[in-house]
Amino acid sequence: MKNNKGFSLVEILIAIGLLCGLSVWMMHLFKQQSRNEKTTAANLDIDAIGNEIRNILGDGLSCEKTFKGMPVTKPAAATDIYKVLSDNTAQKRFSVGEKKNGNTGVAISSLDLKTDETYYVPAGKTVGETVLTIVWDRGKQIQGTQMKSFRIPLSVVLDASGNISSCHALASTTNLASICNSIGRAVDDANKKCSPPTIYVKGDIPVYTKQYMHCQGGTGGGERTLTTWTSPASGSVRLTWTGAATDNSVTWKVYKNSEIVATSTGSGLSTDSDSRDIDIQKGDVIKHTAVLSGGVDDDCVGEGSFTVGVDLLNMI
Repeated sequence: MKNNKGFSLVEILIAIGLLCGLSVWMMHLFKQQSRNEKTTAANLDIDAIGNEIRNILGDGLSCEKTFKGMPVTKPAAATDIYKVLSDNTAQKRFSVGEKKNGNTGVAISSLDLKTDETYYVPAGKTVGETVLTIVWDRGKQIQGTQMKSFRIPLSVVLDASGNISSCHALASTTNLASICNSIGRAVDDANKKCSPPTIYVKGDIPVYTKQYMHCQGGTGGGERTLTTWTSPASGSVRLTWTGAATDNSVTWKVYKNSEIVATSTGSGLSTDSDSRDIDIQKGDVIKHTAVLSGGVDDDCVGEGSFTVGVDLLNMI
């Protein structure tokens, strides 16, 4: 017997519900894919335009036109990025708030100058680095946060007021300071170099070297200090030194604080060349001296060097 029974109302409602659910899922998937595409496109624009700005500011005239007179740390330091052309006219290339950038309309929200533990001007110095942080508004239809930063390190020279006198963008974020960070060191504020490790291990890689000038410490009799070094860390180091002096009597000495760790004597053209492995504590003062008799006119130390060395494996 033929069954002509059709779909029940419940079956129809279930089918409609499934179709609606599928439609919602498809719309969500489409919207998610659209967000992903917009996010990727916005990020590509930010990278491309950010690198274009880096290239513009790589020219010192353009960087100076944009940031001259600014302190090295200032939110909203500038509103425009300028490019100085070959005829010395300045062209405004990018401005805060413009939405004509790239294909996606990403806009610069702010142009901030910031210093941190990596890029800074050491105390009392007029040369150093800061960072131009470009904050971009990627729009609302993207994945993640609406704002994204792009950092461009700037090498700067300061005027007497501590503001930027001249500058240029660094080619990349790789400089001495970032190298120091990559090996787990801070940057020495005073000398603009990597700080020493927390613990020294003796070896032949120098963390301090002093080359003696002619008549280092002055002429005449008496004990002449050739160099001093204060240890910023504890551990074991290798001291290596050389020296040459003309005098009737010369006594070479190496001190750790007030303790003599090495000494030798000579006369005439006296030379000294030696090394010692010693244990030190943070704050210990190492000193290399020459005691001259004063028996020869203009007697002094003529040449030499002093090195504090650590193990290579301790440096990386």
